[in-house]
Amino acid sequence: LLLGLASLVTVLPFLWLLTTALKGPGDVVFGIPPQFLPRQPTLRNFAAVWEQLPIWRFFLNSNLATLRWQAPG
Repeated sequence: LLLGLASLVTVLPFLWLLTTALKGPGDVVFGIPPQFLPRQPTLRNFAAVWEQLPIWRFFLNSNLATLRWQAPG
């Protein structure tokens, strides 16, 4: 029982994050009662982030920093 509750506490924020990311502009994010599933799931939010931010640069910088810290000397 305790393990089941702990897993719910761990998994629910990730499910909330995913369902919120898939909501369109017409979906309510902070409504009462909460709407967990989007009416029409869309990937446009992800495309907008890729267009507006240099995600590949962030990825490259993270990898370069990791390689630098792992390199000897």
